[in-house]
Amino acid sequence: MIFTKKDRTGAQAKTNDYGSGYIGDMARIKEIVYLFSSASGEEEILSRFINTATVLSQAGGGSVILFDPQNQHSARTLIYDQAQGRNLLDHQLNLLLSGRVLKQGKKLITDNLQNSFGKELKGSRYAQITAALSVPLKVDGKIIGVVNLIKTENKQIFNPWQVSLIETLAALCIQFILNNRLQEKMFAETERLRQEAQKMYAFEGLIGNSTEMQAVYKLLEKIIPTTGRVIIEGESGTGKELIARILHYSGPLKDKPFIAVDCGALPANLLESELFGHVKGSFTGAVQTKRGLFEVAEGGTVLLDEIGNISMSTQAKLLRVLQERVVTPIGGTTPVPIDIRLVAATNANLRDMVKRGVFRDDLFFRLNIIPIELPPLRERKGDLMLLAGQFLKRFAEENGKEIRGFCPDVIELLENYPFPGNVRELENLIERAVVLSQSDLIQKTDLEMPGDDHDSALHAAKTVPLDANQLKEQKRLLREQAVVPLERAFLLSALDRNDWNVTKAAEEVGMQRPNFQAMLKKQGISIRARTLD
Repeated sequence: MIFTKKDRTGAQAKTNDYGSGYIGDMARIKEIVYLFSSASGEEEILSRFINTATVLSQAGGGSVILFDPQNQHSARTLIYDQAQGRNLLDHQLNLLLSGRVLKQGKKLITDNLQNSFGKELKGSRYAQITAALSVPLKVDGKIIGVVNLIKTENKQIFNPWQVSLIETLAALCIQFILNNRLQEKMFAETERLRQEAQKMYAFEGLIGNSTEMQAVYKLLEKIIPTTGRVIIEGESGTGKELIARILHYSGPLKDKPFIAVDCGALPANLLESELFGHVKGSFTGAVQTKRGLFEVAEGGTVLLDEIGNISMSTQAKLLRVLQERVVTPIGGTTPVPIDIRLVAATNANLRDMVKRGVFRDDLFFRLNIIPIELPPLRERKGDLMLLAGQFLKRFAEENGKEIRGFCPDVIELLENYPFPGNVRELENLIERAVVLSQSDLIQKTDLEMPGDDHDSALHAAKTVPLDANQLKEQKRLLREQAVVPLERAFLLSALDRNDWNVTKAAEEVGMQRPNFQAMLKKQGISIRARTLD
C-alpha cells in the first residue's frame, strides 16, 4: 500500500520508504513509544522527548519546560540544541514562549517573532529564527509544561503535519511522565511500608521478660538468619503470626513478599485454588486463570495459619509442594517451580492429630523442622503488665488521650484474670478501656470484664484442653444445633425457587448435581415425597 501526504511545499508526495513521509513518521513514533517506555526516569523521558521532537519537526533547537505544581512561576528547563540553533533558544525566549502559552492556554505557532512579541523581544540575534512552535503539556486541562521548538534555516516554517506530530508526541510524553510519577510514588510507598513493617516486626520489638519468653528469644536468634521451615505452636491469641512476621522481616527474605493464609477460613476447594492457583474453566466460577499464592510469594515467605484445619487431600498436595518445590494449578498439567519459605502455625496438637489419623505423619515431619512453642499469657504473668502498658501507650496515642496508667485495683484484676484469649484478648481489653476512659488512669469500670472469683474460675475452666471424645461430641452438637438447620433451609429454599427441579436448583447455587443430591440425602429431603404431595 502506498500512502500519500503533502510535502514541505504543499504538493502531494508519494512515499513508502522508512526514512520519510507517513510511513517513516509512524515508524519513528513506534520507536519513540519504545524509547519512552524504556527510559529509567522522568529526566530521561524528557530528554528523549525533546531530542525526538526536534529531529521529527526538523527544528533548529528545542526545549521542554516543566512547571512546579505549587508555583507556575517556578520551572525547570531541559534544552536540546542542534548546531544551527545553539544559544538562540535561551532563557529569555523560553520565558516569552511559555508565558504566552500559559496566558492563552493553547499552542503558539509563529513565523515572525517580532510581530508576535514586539518590544517584549529584546535582541537582534533572534532575527535568525524563521519560525517558533510552543505546545502545552496538559494534565486534566491544566498546563504543567511547554515544549518550545524553533527553526533557523531560511524561510522554514512548521507545517501542519509537523505540528500534529509534536502534539501527538506531547500527549505521549505526558502519559509516560504521569506513569513514571505514579510508579515512583508506588515504589516509595512500597518501600515506606516495607521499612515500617520491618520496624514493626523487628525482633527487638518483642515484649516479655519471663523465663518462658526468654527461651523463645534464644531460639529465634538461631532461626532468624536461616530460611528453614518452621512450625509455630500455641493457643489462639499467643502471637503466632507476629512471630512468623518477625522471622520474615528480620531475616534474609525481608525484601521479598510475606503472605499469610488462614487455612481455617476457607473450604478445601477454595483453599487449594488460593494456594496453587487454577486455570480458566477448571471448575464452576473459574472464569479466568489465576496464579496461586505460592507463585505470588516467589522468593518470600508463606504462613499457613491453623494448618491443622486442612483436608487430607490438600495435605497430600502440600506434601508434594514441599518435596518437589513445584505447584500444579487446579485443572493444569504443567508444574510451576517455586522458591518459598514455608512457616506453619497451629493451635491444635498435630502429634495427637497424627495419632488419630487426621493429619499425615509424612507432612508433619516435613513441616516440623524447627518447632517454636509459644506459652499462653497465663503462664507468663511477669509479662502481663509490660504488655498492658505498651498497649495503653499505643491506643492512647491513637485516640489522642493522655492516660498515665492503671488504678491499683485494675492491676490486681488484670493479674488475677486467666486471659483465655491470651495476648489478643489483653490487647482488645486495653483498647476498649482507653476508648471508654474519661480519666488519666484506667478505672475498673472501663474494663468491662469478669472480676469475681466465680467468673475467673469459669474462664479458667474454659481454657482446659478437651480430649478427643469431648472435642468430637462438641462438633456433633454444634452441627446439630447450628449447621444442620441452616443447611436444610438453604436446600429447601433453592428447591422452592426452582419448582423442586434438582438440576436447576443445583445450577443456581453453583453446585454439581451429584453433590446437591448428596446433601439432600443427608438431610433426609425426598424429591419423590414432594412429588406425591
